[in-house]
Amino acid sequence: MIKLSNVSKYYNSGANVVLGLRKINLEFNKGDFVAITGESGSGKSTLLNVISGLDSYEDGEIYFNGQPTSHYDQCDWEEYRKNSIGFIFQNYNLIDSYTVLENVLAALLIKGYEKSEAKIKARKIIAKVGLTDKEKNRASQLSSGQKQRLSIARALAKETDVLIADEPTGNLDVENGNQIIELLYEISKEKLVIMVTHNFDEVKDYATRKIRMYDGEVQSDIVLEKNLKNIGTKPEECDAKNEKKCTIKQINNKKTAWEFALLNIKSQPKKVILLFVFLLFTAFSSYIFLGGLLSNIDDTTAKTFSYSAFYNGSNKRISVRKPNGDEMTDEDIAWLNNVDKVVGVDKYDLASDMCYAYRKDIDYKKFYHTKEFFDDDSEKPTDSYIVFLNYNNYIMSSNLLNKDNLSCGELPKDINEVVISSNNKELLGTTIKFYLSCQKEWPKDKYIEKDMKVVGLVNSNSGQVYFSDKLTGMMAATAYQKERYFCYVNKYRRKAEGVVNYSINDELEGTDAKLSYKMYNIIGYIPTNRSSMAIKSNIMKNDPYFKTSCIDLNILDSFKRTSETSLDVDYDVFNESSATIIEVNSETFYKMYKDIAEQVTVYIEDYAYADKVYDTIIQKGYEAVIPYKMGSINYSKEKVRARLVTLLISFSALLIIFFLEVLIIKSLLKYKKGDFVIFKLIGMNNKIVSYINYFELLVYQLFAIVCSMVIVWILCLNNVTYIINIFKYYKLSHYIIYVVLNVLVLLILGNSYNKYLKKNFSITSLSDN
Repeated sequence: MIKLSNVSKYYNSGANVVLGLRKINLEFNKGDFVAITGESGSGKSTLLNVISGLDSYEDGEIYFNGQPTSHYDQCDWEEYRKNSIGFIFQNYNLIDSYTVLENVLAALLIKGYEKSEAKIKARKIIAKVGLTDKEKNRASQLSSGQKQRLSIARALAKETDVLIADEPTGNLDVENGNQIIELLYEISKEKLVIMVTHNFDEVKDYATRKIRMYDGEVQSDIVLEKNLKNIGTKPEECDAKNEKKCTIKQINNKKTAWEFALLNIKSQPKKVILLFVFLLFTAFSSYIFLGGLLSNIDDTTAKTFSYSAFYNGSNKRISVRKPNGDEMTDEDIAWLNNVDKVVGVDKYDLASDMCYAYRKDIDYKKFYHTKEFFDDDSEKPTDSYIVFLNYNNYIMSSNLLNKDNLSCGELPKDINEVVISSNNKELLGTTIKFYLSCQKEWPKDKYIEKDMKVVGLVNSNSGQVYFSDKLTGMMAATAYQKERYFCYVNKYRRKAEGVVNYSINDELEGTDAKLSYKMYNIIGYIPTNRSSMAIKSNIMKNDPYFKTSCIDLNILDSFKRTSETSLDVDYDVFNESSATIIEVNSETFYKMYKDIAEQVTVYIEDYAYADKVYDTIIQKGYEAVIPYKMGSINYSKEKVRARLVTLLISFSALLIIFFLEVLIIKSLLKYKKGDFVIFKLIGMNNKIVSYINYFELLVYQLFAIVCSMVIVWILCLNNVTYIINIFKYYKLSHYIIYVVLNVLVLLILGNSYNKYLKKNFSITSLSDN
């Protein structure tokens, strides 16, 4: 079976060459129970290493089943050890975290057995060595004698014809030692057993042959005839009866590695938890800092908003229209409302750039610059005006709301009805004076004054007001329409004093019209014999944006002569607005202006979704623009600096996290090297070892990623603002990048660790661990 012909082994020790074996000539056959003895350093362990293929030889030849082995490379020796040599060690070399069954199962899986078949066979072998009652115990829980029995069982599971035993009783008491020798003796009836021992007396009644080594040479080789037994069938004499046993099974490396990866995960909970916790930390941290990069990639965050195109620079606003300028129908608005991340569609986009004020000393201040003396000698202020304190309250239509949004009340129906975002229920039913302004077209101090009734409340303290569709439609209709300021800066836009604006007042009848103070100033002195139509014709010449060229209006007579040189003005028939306003009823108004929505405002959940929603709208065939992006044209030094700092911190943090991950996990993996050495000793090839590492790390990492996502989801549900703001910026492509980045780092780490194992832990001796 095994023949050594003039085999010599040398070791290099610095500048010296040390003799290991010299001209060894031995032959071993199936049925032999060979005991190799000798003093320490005599070469007996070296002989065992060379026979088992763990160590190389320099001279001579070793034949196995009549075939030379001198041409074997590393892979050939791995196959030789896996299929031909079973090992029994003095220190057992068991996987302590595996159960008795799993230790034996490991040898069978490496051999190529299916797991179900391997379990049946493993239990039979365990019964043969008397450990059935310990099948579910971990190897670390066994006594010394039981561990050696398990070591023998694992060697038997390899189904090899050769068993190499390196002082198998060295760590056992006499009783357990004798039991192991008897077990090996029974095994040797069907196999070749070669055993190294310091105590020949314990084996003298069982060994069929005694070889004594001295100084690297065979000092004696004695056949013990009294212990000889039937040798049995030699392996080279395979016939149909044992053909299945002699056939080497084909191994699926990846499948076998997966089985071992699952075994390791199941049997090593402490190591698994330690690795998982750290990977969970790195996965969650990398999610946070990658999100920091994503949220600052858009350089709009480093710019200031310019009002050259839009006044309402809300970063949640997208203006949409059709390319041909046709009306945006209810069907169009319904489709837009169903786009993911859209929270509402305001039918009248042009009104979205107009602002309002209604809270005194918060939104505006009121001033009086003239006084009037009355018949009762009282002195009262007149000719009041207001100054806006901010222009950031932009008009929104109530079509953004539904009944469910209201905490109480109802949606506005009349032009003078509003819904306010407030928790103050005392506001419901009250009438509040509102001032409406169009910064884009009117001078800054001009406004329309209207009394509004609060008919509903939204449960919020934001103060946002939602106007009726009738009012927002009116404001949109009167917006400057020659240049739509949609997708470009309107360089022709002007704030015109002479342009007349019309406001709806349904208290007026027919063609009656009511003027503002400003209109009175423009018209000036009006003779009593001047007709209303003449006044109207002169006014309308200044405003070219009517649907019709001229309409006869009945300007309410507000003047009466009290002397040759003065007029008595009836202030009650004037609208108190400061802008050039003519009030008419709805019928008259919509004879002059179109009652259609050519351009709508889409409001989104957050600016993080702006590009996604924009792309969806464009793909549908609409035109769209994000006012916040268009208006952000000038870089702010402070914002640029803050953005660069955030990007630098996020990027540096990612690098540090991944560096620590490689450093720490590689250190943790080194604690597992002992298990991989044992796997290789029982025949596992380097490919399977590599795959096991890859699969284990991949399972840990993917599970850590999933748990990180669960943590993020829980934090979002608990309204953790920082996490929510990061979460919003993640798209599907970003999640793919996140997963690939984390997995790639682990694969690089696994590759590095596999190279480390291959380089530093090649098996050259039975005593390696």
